[in-house]
Amino acid sequence: MNSLTNKEYCLNNTRSKVCIKSDSLYHTEQHQIADNLAKKSLYKQIGRIMKLTFILIMFALVNVYSKGYSQKVTLTGKHAPLEEFFSTIKQQTGYVFFYDLNLLKTAKPVTLKIVDTELSDALAILFNDQPLDYSIENKTIVISEKLSAKDRKSLKNMSFMLMDIRGKVVDSKGETLPGVSVRVKGTAVGTTTDAQGNFVLNAPDNGTLVFSYIGYLSQEVTVNGRSTINVTLVEDSQMLGEVVVTALGIERASKSLNYAAQTVKTADLNQAKETNLINSLAGKVAGVTITKNATGPGSSSNVVLRGQRSVFGSNQPLYVIDGVPMDNTSREVGTGGTHGSRDGGDGIGMLNSDDIESMTILKGASAAALYGSLGQNGAIIITTKRGKSGKITVDYTGNTTIDRPFILPEVQSEYGQGAGGVYNANSETSWGPKITGQTVTLWNGSQVSMQGQPDRIKDFYRDGSSLTNTIGISGGSEKMQTYFSYGNNQANGILQNHSLDRHNFDFKIDNQISDKLSFFTKLSYIVEDVDNKPFTGERNDATGSIYHAPASIPLSEMQKFEYTDALGNLRQSYWLPGSIYLSNPYWKMNRQVFFEQKRRMIGLIQAKYKFNDWLDFQVRGSMDRTDMSTENRMHNDSYELSGNGNYFELYAGNRRFTNMDALLSFKRNITKDFNLNGYLGGSIQETKYESINTNANGLNKLDFFFMSNAKNPRTTNVIGREPQVQSLYATSTLSFKDYLYLDITARNDWSSALPKENQSYFYPSVGLTAIITDMIDLPSWVSYGKLRTTYAKAGYGGRQYLTDNYFSVGNGGSINTPSVRSLGNYKPEITTSYEAGLDWRFFTNRIGLDVTYYRSNTENQLIALSVPNATLFASQYINAGLIRNSGVEVMLSGAPIRTKDFSWDMMFNFSKNVNKVVELSPRLKTAVLGDDRQVLETVEEGKSFGEMYMAEWRKDAQGRRVVSAAGIPILTGKTAYAGNYNPNYMLGVNNSFTFKNLNVSFLLDYRNGGTVVAGTLAAMDVSGNSKSSLAYRETGIVVDGYTLDGVKNTKSISAETYWQSLGNRTPAKDFYAFSATNLRLREVVLGYKIPSQLIKKTGFIQNARLSLVGRNLLFLKKYAPYDPEIATAVTNRGGLEYSSLPTTRNIGLSLNATF
Repeated sequence: MNSLTNKEYCLNNTRSKVCIKSDSLYHTEQHQIADNLAKKSLYKQIGRIMKLTFILIMFALVNVYSKGYSQKVTLTGKHAPLEEFFSTIKQQTGYVFFYDLNLLKTAKPVTLKIVDTELSDALAILFNDQPLDYSIENKTIVISEKLSAKDRKSLKNMSFMLMDIRGKVVDSKGETLPGVSVRVKGTAVGTTTDAQGNFVLNAPDNGTLVFSYIGYLSQEVTVNGRSTINVTLVEDSQMLGEVVVTALGIERASKSLNYAAQTVKTADLNQAKETNLINSLAGKVAGVTITKNATGPGSSSNVVLRGQRSVFGSNQPLYVIDGVPMDNTSREVGTGGTHGSRDGGDGIGMLNSDDIESMTILKGASAAALYGSLGQNGAIIITTKRGKSGKITVDYTGNTTIDRPFILPEVQSEYGQGAGGVYNANSETSWGPKITGQTVTLWNGSQVSMQGQPDRIKDFYRDGSSLTNTIGISGGSEKMQTYFSYGNNQANGILQNHSLDRHNFDFKIDNQISDKLSFFTKLSYIVEDVDNKPFTGERNDATGSIYHAPASIPLSEMQKFEYTDALGNLRQSYWLPGSIYLSNPYWKMNRQVFFEQKRRMIGLIQAKYKFNDWLDFQVRGSMDRTDMSTENRMHNDSYELSGNGNYFELYAGNRRFTNMDALLSFKRNITKDFNLNGYLGGSIQETKYESINTNANGLNKLDFFFMSNAKNPRTTNVIGREPQVQSLYATSTLSFKDYLYLDITARNDWSSALPKENQSYFYPSVGLTAIITDMIDLPSWVSYGKLRTTYAKAGYGGRQYLTDNYFSVGNGGSINTPSVRSLGNYKPEITTSYEAGLDWRFFTNRIGLDVTYYRSNTENQLIALSVPNATLFASQYINAGLIRNSGVEVMLSGAPIRTKDFSWDMMFNFSKNVNKVVELSPRLKTAVLGDDRQVLETVEEGKSFGEMYMAEWRKDAQGRRVVSAAGIPILTGKTAYAGNYNPNYMLGVNNSFTFKNLNVSFLLDYRNGGTVVAGTLAAMDVSGNSKSSLAYRETGIVVDGYTLDGVKNTKSISAETYWQSLGNRTPAKDFYAFSATNLRLREVVLGYKIPSQLIKKTGFIQNARLSLVGRNLLFLKKYAPYDPEIATAVTNRGGLEYSSLPTTRNIGLSLNATF
């Protein structure tokens, strides 16, 4: 018996050499012959695939045409190896070679000189007196071992009856698989499946067919006289995600990674779209917390991987596109919190998800160590689509959804406008009389029958919508590939004047200049216009006003929001003219408008030079520039500003993030068992910004919005830069027999933000990975097993210059003192992390389990302390603090059912993070994240990040509730512990069912724990508009409590007095702090793949899929009176809600087609 061990089958061409290793095989003499022939068949099948893949049609957009290959060659060499002649033939003819690498070890050196000789003659001369043979299949030359006379005799003795066999090959989801190799075992007979997965093959009636496809387990099927054979191939867990894009854009085999990395494919992002694509990750990735800003289309989102690390710095991850960091800065105007702010949108939200091939989430400092300061919070690696060689293909994706508001505040409609039970046309509350249909005169003089308006909030909002269309064109030759796409997203918010219009252009060229030199060029241009994105919080314009509007005022009267006075001036029609808090909601939508324009360009140019087959050098330069302009108009008689509106402001600014890097990479086999891969590189990163802001300070002619009409215009110019970071880094991977991997990385940053003596900071990482199933023999039901562990450090130099006091020049030449006092000498923030995990698959990959434990410490925090007023500064940073995050992440995958026509796949993910503030500083034990009317949020030593304190109903020494002498509840200050806004743990469960061409999938998302504050409910209780405010309306209430003197209360108070004492702007936690626990049906997709027999009739459509999609459909469990996932600002704070836009339920259609 012969042993064939560690075989390598290779494709050698001018661009690369690709080798496939096989495990040890044992054959009898007859099987040895069949193996030789099988290799020939394998080469021929791959040759056919490569022939289709390398069709020399240059992409039409660049008008490049390929030349025909010459069939004559000129070869010259003296004692040269065969491989050298293979390369020459490839260059001159375009033919590629397939061969077993071990075979060439037996080849003899060749001395040869032939000129302008036919290829067939040249090959005969080249292989003369060699122990090798060759065959030609189209443009592929297959090299094999010469058969002995005994082998040939054995072949002649084989006999069988041939028959035509037809069939179809699909994957576990029923999707057809083109290009699958189908061969007769033990022979060179074979074919490949077509674009619809069909094949026809002439084979023995008693033979065995072998089906093989990259990324799937090979399958053998006995013919047994059947003329039709349909096959379902199962994914190979060791091939799934075989290549993962990691730090610096480096592609690595997934099995070699020593840290947790989860990849999300484009289909998971695009089936049920979100306007901000990052929201599509919710519930699909373990350890990721996403909070959406409650401002509708164009809003940003807060993403946290494995808990908050920094008190006042950013906790958001780094976003990397095609290997280059991206600027994700959001311009937010306002103070945030319950008072509110205007969200300027973020960088990630501007991207078109249809241009994305995949997203890989690197959650810990271990995974992002090579990204340095920007990556200490983890990184999200985005790989976009690129051109492919072959004929031109056109992909179309279209999505349309209707976005309907739900989880609206519950309102009362039994009592009308007024106070103290008495109707008042100028009242802003609903504490008036009981509604009986009585006739009343409204503030505007209209006489109406008083009626409850139970649907006033529902009718105030409209159904939003989103329409997305993307067309992508790809094509090219072996030398050059091009990709172009155009996408348009038109979205209308649920407020009548809120809209978004975004255009995404993407153009990429891959150019293989020669065997050694290649270029990659990318240019993305984004045009985004957003009209009237609302404020969050108390300034949420129209939303806050409609929530407070009296329950008996018809919307039809509110819509008469303006009139012209005796002087011809436009005036607001509101029931309390000159109110300092509220306005007519329709005036706010139509006469207080805000326009925002963004123009963004992302450019990248990359050159790569390959010195030889193990060493190459790459340089890249990229720029991410965003130009933004805004226009803010408030008509005269807008109440909240001094001067009654007549406000006009223009802003224009830009940010330019640049990155230059170089990377030397090598891959070397040290011995038969040891392999060493390594990368050495350096980079320079810098951000510059400038802006000009002009405020009219009133208008000479009312409501004439031109700066030439400004009363006293004031302009503010800002020009600056963020710290420059220069870096050197290195990483190496030493592997042993492809089952044991040792990773070592090192990085040194120099940040201009730090004092000179601390500008340089170094941080390393080390990791170990073991593929247990390749190391030892395990039971057959264990398909794959891997253990991993890693230790890493990552540093952050900060985004501010704190070494000196920087004064600015104000209006009129005044000198402005900075609010933050310089720190002088300080150190970079350092995160040290440890991670261990396992990845195991069982029962032919039907069950998969991935578990990760992590722990990280972040020290040298930059924490702000208040300083005495006499210093002229508001605060000063100190360099202290240690925050620890530890947790576990679990991903469980399964395929309970897989049959010919039906399959069921499921994915379960679980994550729990425990955060602890180990220490702050000797002087400081509590740092304030935010302190506003509703809640005080802190970071305290010994507790977790994000503790919340509110007012509560005061209690006496015996724990009894305290009331005033009048029987009114008495509240404390914001000293009562309300909870922490971070979740205890999160779960996501995704199920997918496929029956023939029909697919149904749904995603359940569960969040346990955390505290949220219902500011809207508190405000509506005060105004008498909420359903809960109906309590005690008729009877009043004698509060069960005691006076400050310890006397039992006997005084009755009205419902109006009761609710106004508990709600207001400082609500009691007893009534307005809720658990954020919720279980929602996050996503549902019902898809149908149009049968190929119907598509063929069109003559130009390759495949098409139509889907009914739904997102955020319903809550199966919820305690808060609103969606606890929304927020009033994207900052380190959380759990706050005040006058927020309601969440929406999205239902629509999706169409995907390839031409």
